[in-house]
Amino acid sequence: VVLDPGHGGMDFGGRSFGLKESLLTLDIARRVRRIVGSRRSDVELLMTREDDTFVSLTQRTAMANAVGASAFVSIHLNGYEQEVERGGVTTFVLDTSRDYQARRLVSDEQGRRRSEIGGLSMIVARLQRRGQRRASSVLAESLHRSTIRSGRRQLPRLYDRGSRSAAFEVLVGARMPAVYLQR
Repeated sequence: VVLDPGHGGMDFGGRSFGLKESLLTLDIARRVRRIVGSRRSDVELLMTREDDTFVSLTQRTAMANAVGASAFVSIHLNGYEQEVERGGVTTFVLDTSRDYQARRLVSDEQGRRRSEIGGLSMIVARLQRRGQRRASSVLAESLHRSTIRSGRRQLPRLYDRGSRSAAFEVLVGARMPAVYLQR
């Protein structure tokens, strides 16, 4: 499983009370790795970054693809300039309803320009994405329920914003079930 602490380096994400999202997500990913590692010796957890350095969005999923990861989990925090009435937990899977994700998948895998991608390649990419989407949804639901249950031990009124789909760039290149966790 590849854990992806969101942001990093010059891309520090949201800031609040002098804290940077990039450092907080790194801390969360390290804690997850330590806890899961102590409970499940059969699960190997790798991280896209070990310190506060910048890793591009495409490099993150390329790392997961290169090691043949079973799952990719990108960890983020809600960062808003203005006060948020209701925070909470949202878990996302890639929105595959648009052709550009399928076109990008084929383009990246075949080394072709997106404008060169034709009908048959698009059909194959859609079929690949459909299976991945189902597996990602199962992973998202499981992680989401677990996060809500654990979070409510400390924050009993933690708001459940549900599982949704969105076109997060960091999920586009993943060839395995992939989720974007936002706290």
